[in-house]
Amino acid sequence: MLITTALLASFALPSAPIEEPTLTWHQGTIETAIGEADERETLAAVYFWRNGSEYCTDFYQNTLGDGRVVEAIDDFVLFSAQHGTDAGNALFEKYNVKSLPTVLFIDGSGKLEDAVAGFAYADGFVAELDRIGRGELTMSDLERKIAASEKGSDEKLELRYKHAVKIGDLGDKDGGEAAFAAISDSDKRGKTVIGCKVKLQLAMTEISEAAGGEEKIAEWDIRPIYTLVKKVKNAEGKFEIWDQIANIEALREDMGLACKAWMNASELVPEERAMKWSRGIANYIMHVEGDRTSQEKKFVLSLATRASQLASLVEAEECKCEDDYKCEHEDSAMMQADFLATLARAYKLNGDAKMASLTAKQSVELNGSDENHEHLSELL
Repeated sequence: MLITTALLASFALPSAPIEEPTLTWHQGTIETAIGEADERETLAAVYFWRNGSEYCTDFYQNTLGDGRVVEAIDDFVLFSAQHGTDAGNALFEKYNVKSLPTVLFIDGSGKLEDAVAGFAYADGFVAELDRIGRGELTMSDLERKIAASEKGSDEKLELRYKHAVKIGDLGDKDGGEAAFAAISDSDKRGKTVIGCKVKLQLAMTEISEAAGGEEKIAEWDIRPIYTLVKKVKNAEGKFEIWDQIANIEALREDMGLACKAWMNASELVPEERAMKWSRGIANYIMHVEGDRTSQEKKFVLSLATRASQLASLVEAEECKCEDDYKCEHEDSAMMQADFLATLARAYKLNGDAKMASLTAKQSVELNGSDENHEHLSELL
């Protein structure tokens, strides 16, 4: 149950929600929903929620209420499981759902294939729906890849880690912990990235359980994670832990501590992840309400500048990326426009109106859509 920046910030500013979600909900039972999923050769998407939960309300209004999500989730059979109702409580118990909100994805045979556990912004949730719809890194896909990977290889270790995370996300706490313990036995000192991530995962689980779950994150005692990051030697492992600390502090609404942790993470971020990660963090910090210190403002500008520079290298095919980010855009110019828009807002945050305007104009020149022009109109 790691809190990821992809779900926290989605590497972009959240879009405005539509006034009322126009979702199509299955009106039968969980069994008929799974049956319909079987007939349609898709998955049932079971939404677990509770009245009075701030996260659930936000997720329903601003994530499920986003037009892109409405369109994407229509490929699945959408079913509601409300806590506090007899039918809903039975499903919470059956699938051992602890985090709210949670969306479980179940195939036509009743097998749990995937989950989005915890709050997600629209951009991140759409990306998850797309991945799951393609059958990428689902439970079945991971099982196939693990079986096909070479014994003792780094690839197999990475796949085993993702599989262990998936087991826990799908409600099998004991199975997930056993899988993590098996991985930990092969790297007890956390010398590898996976070893560090496992230690982080185990610490997160213990902290969450002691405090009463993810919804009580404000009460989490995360001192053990701060201690852990000081002990590990692996640079990428330290990055993972600092990034996780920052995500937790951000959710606890302590942006000062979050920014300090992200500053530490920025010095260690792997080259292939730096472009998307830097832009995502810059966007998130600028989006969150509240005043930023001069140091934090400069940090945002450094992140946005770095991301924009790396994006230009992608265009020149001189930058190695975590994935082919260029493929996510029909036109590479649109990608550069996105990164320049972030940089323009970062200049504005730092009080440099001239550079904000010049950079915004560069973005609009590359992406002349009405939407981009409207987003940057105050800077032009």
